[in-house]
Amino acid sequence: MKIISFNASPRKDDMPMIYSALKQADTLILGTPIYMVMMSGQAKIFMDRLFAYLTPLFSPRYKEGNNGKKLILVYTQGNPNTDMFRAHIDYTEKIFRMLKFDVTAV
Repeated sequence: MKIISFNASPRKDDMPMIYSALKQADTLILGTPIYMVMMSGQAKIFMDRLFAYLTPLFSPRYKEGNNGKKLILVYTQGNPNTDMFRAHIDYTEKIFRMLKFDVTAV
């Protein structure tokens, strides 16, 4: 069994650098367009890669260090009905709250 440390990534990419920056940041601003009723693929991959922050019991490892870290979610979409994608926006907010972010604006 291979155990991956908190700041490690099995992929050879920039995610460990992003984890480090996220750990040091006071606020995270995540902006994404909404395509086909969901956030962009790149934003979804970013959210999925945050799984490295979770334990197998889905309890945030960094609860003490991240509790209250501010998050601002910014969406763009072309539909004139601003509530059209509310379910997806609420879902995304719920995920980040589970990760102990203080979602201050959507």
